[in-house]
Amino acid sequence: MKLKYYVVFSFVFMFIMGLYVYSLESQSYTYNLPFSTAQLTLPVAIWILGIVLVFFIMTLIFFASAWAKEMLEDYHRKNDYDKLLTQINEQALNQPIKDRVYKRKAFGDLSKILQRFYLKPRLDSVESFNRKIDSLFETYKDVMSGKVVDLKKYHLSKDNKFNLQNLKNKIKANYKNGFNLLDEDYPNELQSYAILEILKNGDSKDLNKLVAQLHNLTLDKTLVQELLQVYLKYPNTIETKHLSESFKNVGCEAFEYIQYAKESKGILSPDEWIRFFEECADNDEKAEMALFYVLFELEMIDKAKERHKSHAKGEYTAIDAYLDLKASGKNYPFDIFVLS
Repeated sequence: MKLKYYVVFSFVFMFIMGLYVYSLESQSYTYNLPFSTAQLTLPVAIWILGIVLVFFIMTLIFFASAWAKEMLEDYHRKNDYDKLLTQINEQALNQPIKDRVYKRKAFGDLSKILQRFYLKPRLDSVESFNRKIDSLFETYKDVMSGKVVDLKKYHLSKDNKFNLQNLKNKIKANYKNGFNLLDEDYPNELQSYAILEILKNGDSKDLNKLVAQLHNLTLDKTLVQELLQVYLKYPNTIETKHLSESFKNVGCEAFEYIQYAKESKGILSPDEWIRFFEECADNDEKAEMALFYVLFELEMIDKAKERHKSHAKGEYTAIDAYLDLKASGKNYPFDIFVLS
């Protein structure tokens, strides 16, 4: 029963009962007030109505306390529910799960159970009609489809995968955004992506700006290969010393140096070609065969022999075999010695 109906019913009931009692007994009753000589004289009907009114007020207090308790229960239930939804969002976004106190044991138990699972959004699922969850799904879909989204409200860490993907989308939309990320403490994965996008799309001015920052960044083989392409396109942009050091730092193998030599054949001038791979070979012995490949391709046999003498006897048997065949008048492409 709604409170207003109860109040209306109670007043109508008291009014009718008062009239009825007064019709039965119209006399008055005198009550001596305790601790006083004063007296209170009222009709009997009024006294009875007073008792009923006290009962009415007490029931209102009871209803009010039950309503307040129910409101408090609803508040705690809603608060626990919101905390659980926030935890689900955290797990879906690969964020650290915060410690929370739940008023309801059932919610606390469910929270601990969920913490034992990795939660991943199902983008093909139907809407839950919960604003917080459905909003997260829409944001997740946008980011995964390549859109740039404002994620500030989620307070994601710099190494959060969801945040990294959004930043990649931002760089993809405009590679120049990558410059802003290179000076900040972001994971190597994102910095490598930014560098790669700048190398692929930047003009000579952008590349000069990037090269100035590369000394403080960690490179991998993919980035070094792109650096080589930039060097071949803009030889004056990157110093050969810096590029050769990058090759060594990422652990390039002998066959990779040879592949780089083949890629640069016909692009660099003979002097640039020799100078570059001499720099590589002097810096990393794994590049030695690539230098011999360059020298033999340019028919610089005497220079190759002179370089070969600087090594211990028998260190490069393939070179010995090639030179012996060359001396006997037999010409074979040096590639077959390199590939063996």
